[in-house]
Amino acid sequence: MLSKTTQRVEPVAYYTKQELANRYRVSVRTITNWIVDGLETEDVGGVKRISSHALETFKRTRSGRRSHWK
Repeated sequence: MLSKTTQRVEPVAYYTKQELANRYRVSVRTITNWIVDGLETEDVGGVKRISSHALETFKRTRSGRRSHWK
């Protein structure tokens, strides 16, 4: 007999660069720099968006690191 496992799927939020800039109180250019540094984007309806999952992954990998630009 096979047992069924229930997996919980959490909804994914998508953000624009402007929304993230407002949320973290940085410029849109800073968000663009984060994308250049590895923050992943996705095409949602033909528009680039940043998922909450990609943002959490980026924050984990970048914790404690200083940016290379001044």
